[in-house]
Amino acid sequence: MNDLYTDVLTWSKHLGPVDAGMPRGLTVKLDYSMVIPIGKYNTTDLYTTGQNTYYYIPNAALTYLTGPNALGDGTEFSVHFFLDVAGKNTARNYTNGLVADVDVAISEIIGRWQVGVAGYYARQFTDDKMNGQPVPGGNRFASAAVGPAVAYNIPECKCSIKFKAQFSVFTRNSLAPNAAYLFVNKAFN
Repeated sequence: MNDLYTDVLTWSKHLGPVDAGMPRGLTVKLDYSMVIPIGKYNTTDLYTTGQNTYYYIPNAALTYLTGPNALGDGTEFSVHFFLDVAGKNTARNYTNGLVADVDVAISEIIGRWQVGVAGYYARQFTDDKMNGQPVPGGNRFASAAVGPAVAYNIPECKCSIKFKAQFSVFTRNSLAPNAAYLFVNKAFN
């Protein structure tokens, strides 16, 4: 199991019309999220599922959904900005620098399906520190990945299933993993 990512506080506002149950136009979302270190961590492993570090992550998203078009029920453009502030890894007395990242996606809604491409770019802007001192060379991280995304919405149960693959196109001071994700979302209201 990986470290736990959770949205602690969320606010969103839709600023456009609702047409046939679809929120057309712009939606804005502000979040305060965290990564809680519950994954396995070992200082001698090259890759671990845990980082032994709390992350404090203010973030904001903008999503715009067009009206129906020749491809389907609407094209969705989405951008999500994150600022990752790391706590100290007490096992190594190490603190990662400040990272900004942006997730982007363009997809088409076709009935219950949503099909598109998604990716991210992340870059570290301050040096890592060990024992309170900057690490030689800074060890600044950067990464980018892109890949397909497919979702299926099930309104009867207020849930959806999404599959996303990410293929690394650039990395610095990090592994360059390719990854696949399966998300299951369920509304409880």
